Amino acid sequence: MLSGERTNDGGDDARSASRCASPDHSRARPTPTTPPPINDPTKRQQAQQYLHQFVLHAALDALDDAAWNSASRGDCHLRQIDRFNALSVSAYVTPGGARMLLLHDGRAAEEGIRSFFLEVHDAYVRAAVNPMQAPGARLVPSRAFDARVRAAARRALGVVGA
Repeated sequence: MLSGERTNDGGDDARSASRCASPDHSRARPTPTTPPPINDPTKRQQAQQYLHQFVLHAALDALDDAAWNSASRGDCHLRQIDRFNALSVSAYVTPGGARMLLLHDGRAAEEGIRSFFLEVHDAYVRAAVNPMQAPGARLVPSRAFDARVRAAARRALGVVGA
């Protein structure tokens, strides 16, 4: 018999059974917990917005690679550059280097996405050449630009409520 090994001699049955049944908290492994399901619609929508934002930020690296590889072809529309589960990311890079990303569910037609990017690029150029805009400054979001982007989404992508 090895040292430290115990044998059950018959008299310690109750004590040894109680020792085995009691948990040893000093060596207990943490159990993985799953987050509770989100039942609140506003929290679910907020979680979905965070996911969309994360997917778009993750696609920026793929956009840089795709833009570098397509620079020699001179093509602004880079098509689908990244995919996460059922979400797809399409990209467009203007000749000036402005990057535009579109997150969609993959069901949109490629020609509709191309048309959307061309309309948004046109609205972007109109906002950039505004005489009240300081040269080299970031574009200030305007209601007119936002309205043009939403109208382009309705026409080219068939987005309802945009």
